[in-house]
Amino acid sequence: MIPRLAQYFRSRSAVSALEYAAIVGILVVGLATAIGLFRDEITSYLTTVQGKISTMT
Repeated sequence: MIPRLAQYFRSRSAVSALEYAAIVGILVVGLATAIGLFRDEITSYLTTVQGKISTMT
């Protein structure tokens, strides 16, 4: 099991998979940070849109 795992990490596909995992991780952290920073703005925007939609019906 361990030799197979070591071979996987030495192979080119493993490097590619790790690179993709790192990119996805960076994107997730970036999105979570942006949502956290702009939470109040997002909430007020959604409240405004909800009010406009409710007056349409």
